[in-house]
Amino acid sequence: GKYRRFIGAALGSTLLLMIDPDMCSPVFAFWLVVRAIRAMVPPEQVRPWTSLFMLCLSSAQVLSCWIAAPDEIDPSYLRFLEHQGGRTKEQMRRLRALPSGICSIIHPNSTCSQDFVNYFFSGFRRALRIYIPLCAIMFLISKRKSPRDFVFNLVRSTTFLAAYCAIAFSSGCLLYRASPGVSRTKLFIHTFSAGLAGLIERPSRRVELAGYVCTYALDSLYRLGLKKGVLTPNPLLTRALLVLSSGILIYHGDQQPAIITRWLLGINRQMRSSSIIVPLLHSAAK
Repeated sequence: GKYRRFIGAALGSTLLLMIDPDMCSPVFAFWLVVRAIRAMVPPEQVRPWTSLFMLCLSSAQVLSCWIAAPDEIDPSYLRFLEHQGGRTKEQMRRLRALPSGICSIIHPNSTCSQDFVNYFFSGFRRALRIYIPLCAIMFLISKRKSPRDFVFNLVRSTTFLAAYCAIAFSSGCLLYRASPGVSRTKLFIHTFSAGLAGLIERPSRRVELAGYVCTYALDSLYRLGLKKGVLTPNPLLTRALLVLSSGILIYHGDQQPAIITRWLLGINRQMRSSSIIVPLLHSAAK
């Protein structure tokens, strides 16, 4: 039954952590926690706008950190932001000094509207390099191998990411014209609007995007707590969160997307009625 799934997953993830302690990273733990929380909330109790709001809120946290305190961002995610952000190192250095405005830094020789258009299309090209391999993988593992869906999803997701970045900066142009002086609070306010680009994506995709960005938002808050001395590293707590969240995810395996259950957790329809849940953890689940 489901409780045997939970116990098997909890024991299996504990065994996995014993074999490879490096898996016990805060980012991975937060990723599992976010998904576990989602799994515990009945779908009928979730408002339609919840995922979009969470995407906006998480984006505000992550993007404001990217500008004002990059040391609070996971290094691998920071590299992604630097690449997709498309700004030069000199521009980022000047922005991180928190100047009075950003227009003279990010588009000194063009208007705000011209920069929005130019930045959107350059961001579109950068996003293509990210989404072409991702969409190709999804195409290969999907049951419906539809070239039309492949192209449509590729264009939609690429447009989302390009619009996401363009809105984040262009909203800053508007805010700092009306209220000069870049600050952490103002960065949070105007980058909140970047999440509205999620309206371009399907509702189901918005949920995944919100969970993805929320993971790094939680990690940035954790790093802020460490920097301020409010929190101290606690590997035992991280392991406990990872083990508990793994059990909850397997317990609610029927509610997870196929990409999670089939390709990450290794669950198929036959295994859902079995005490053996994850192929790597067979011995622990028996």
